[in-house]
Amino acid sequence: MCKASVVDQMEEDMYVPVLHYGGRFDRSSDGVLSYLDGSVKRWKPMDIDLVCFYDLEEFVNEVGFQKWEKLLWHDLSDPNLDTSLHEIKGDADLNAMRGATVMNMGPKEFHVYVQHIVEIPELVEEH
Repeated sequence: MCKASVVDQMEEDMYVPVLHYGGRFDRSSDGVLSYLDGSVKRWKPMDIDLVCFYDLEEFVNEVGFQKWEKLLWHDLSDPNLDTSLHEIKGDADLNAMRGATVMNMGPKEFHVYVQHIVEIPELVEEH
């Protein structure tokens, strides 16, 4: 388990994980991409250097998703979702998220979006 420690860490390494879930991405008529109808959950600050994919999976599972399509991180230095969302597939993506988060002069947070799978009940044939 690589759960990032929330105690005994230097203050500058501590960032709040923020998960956006249950919503959907939508493009307005003027072309702006937004995340609509979702929820947001924040956790206690974590050492950004120790965050791993397993931690993100635990967050997603904790809010009730056992399956999902993608995890994306949002570069807070760019407010445009079209250019600031990056898929998390492995360690290189997590390293990019960590680097951008530390360089960001905004809030000490890292934002992750879960793009969930919408399960459609199968149609039952009537005989």
